[in-house]
Amino acid sequence: VMDGLPPGAFAPEEAELIFEALGANTSIKRLSMRYSSVGDELASLLALALVDNTNMTQLSLEGNEMTDVSAKNFYSVLKKNNETLRLLDLNDNPDIDEEVETALDRFMEQRALKRTLTNKAE
Repeated sequence: VMDGLPPGAFAPEEAELIFEALGANTSIKRLSMRYSSVGDELASLLALALVDNTNMTQLSLEGNEMTDVSAKNFYSVLKKNNETLRLLDLNDNPDIDEEVETALDRFMEQRALKRTLTNKAE
């Protein structure tokens, strides 16, 4: 849990190292950075970490400073490179268009339904 971090809590180089390590991490299943001044640059590093991370199931980034760019980056990574993330919370990011957020929420719901149907079929 890294909720409520003040702006500039990490230098860009530090954030890059942290999220690089997160990509290879096999222990962390949930990460919360709610209300931590996460903008597009930090969110992009986090999205890239999800390309390699195959263990994280929940990511909460509620109440940050991300834009549609971040939401689209997460969508792109989740669609092509990551099938394990089950919850992505981008609520209360005022610069993410409501339609973009709704589309991403719908995508996550469809993934959950597909996973449920696949598990029942097995």
